[in-house]
Amino acid sequence: MPGVMRTSLGVLLLAVPVVLQTSSGEPTQPPDWLPDCDLQVVTYSPSRYQSRITFQSVAGSQEQTAKSPAVKSPQETRWYLLQEPDMMKAGPWNTTLIVRGNPKQKNFIRLHFADHGTGRVQPRWVNEKLLFIEVWWGRLVATDLIVDIEKGEIVYIEDAGFHATVAPCRGMDGRAAKVETRH
Repeated sequence: MPGVMRTSLGVLLLAVPVVLQTSSGEPTQPPDWLPDCDLQVVTYSPSRYQSRITFQSVAGSQEQTAKSPAVKSPQETRWYLLQEPDMMKAGPWNTTLIVRGNPKQKNFIRLHFADHGTGRVQPRWVNEKLLFIEVWWGRLVATDLIVDIEKGEIVYIEDAGFHATVAPCRGMDGRAAKVETRH
């Protein structure tokens, strides 16, 4: 009996996009049970993945190598390098981010992200002092963190959950939105 129930549920889920289209391909009014798209939100919570992030402030002027070029801050007083995994190989995938300042600064920062998803590690400069980093652990969960380069510490870290943003919903015009159909 469980197999029949699973099959019935699968058929129902596959039929939903078809119900939202007429035979001419024009969208119809979506069912009332679909939520409004503008009510969908990304949820934030304390990080469950912080244990996979290693943060070090390292003394010295060790030369670092990476396949990607250095990405400079807006005023070019700092830069970072990403040492990324070969995503063509099976995981787990690990990425190391190295942040340096001008040559007078003796320390650099090394962040290591262990066992992340295919969404990768995506750093972006906020300004000369702050670096925003988004780390994807899977298709629907990422960790957002902000590193203060001058203090050498993580000043913000939370997980972002995108679960509510992937379901079909009712668009602003009342029509179904975010529903993929296959022809």
